[in-house]
Amino acid sequence: MKRTLIASVLAVLVAAPALGWGDDCDHTAERDARIDAEGAGRLVVEARAGSLTLVGRPDADAVVARGTACSSRRSTLDDIQLTTRRRGDTLVLEVRIPDDAGWRSGSARLDLDVEVPAGLHVVVDDTSGSVEIEGVASLEIEDGSGSIEVTRVAGRVQIRDGSGEIDLRDAGGPVDIRDGSGSITVADIGGDVELTDGSGSIDVRDVRGSVRVRSDGSGSIRVVRVDGDFVVESDGSGGVSFDRIAGRVSVP
Repeated sequence: MKRTLIASVLAVLVAAPALGWGDDCDHTAERDARIDAEGAGRLVVEARAGSLTLVGRPDADAVVARGTACSSRRSTLDDIQLTTRRRGDTLVLEVRIPDDAGWRSGSARLDLDVEVPAGLHVVVDDTSGSVEIEGVASLEIEDGSGSIEVTRVAGRVQIRDGSGEIDLRDAGGPVDIRDGSGSITVADIGGDVELTDGSGSIDVRDVRGSVRVRSDGSGSIRVVRVDGDFVVESDGSGGVSFDRIAGRVSVP
């Protein structure tokens, strides 16, 4: 009886913090920002927690952002802000969430939708939440966790990701992805592709350059239709399959 009671108390204590950190959104407020993009060549998005959807428009002349701030407590809702600034030809769009907001609010984030001129080089620094990006000139992403989906990038793509699925399609290249965990899908790339993956499957197809897997911890690798070489430098576990490789193949 005493052991059962102790186990029940421990279960409640373990569950209590989880309840406080739940992803509830009891209080919301709209946030918006706009910055003229004339003469700009680069956009830096400091996204913090929350989802991010960014779309490049050929006819756009400004960066226009609309978001929904979300907190489980009204007391911290006003602390979640969206700001802009300019440094020369670089535009900065920043989500501001106080470092202690999680402790005070249980959950705090800003879900963001952004439209930008299609000719900008975009740099995204994101801590958590899904990222969807389409139609920009070139792209750099540094992400802590959450899925990443990228389509229609005219030039190079660089992604540094902690965890979460990565899906990249239709990019001019080159492509450089370093991922901690999660599956990687890459398709329709105009240049070379280089990948480093801790765990998760890798699926690459329709590459007009070469494909190099620098290292793969675990998970299958499948590569199809490559105009250049296919090289795997280091592979931990998981099968490697390939088909229709025009150049050299080197698989350990």
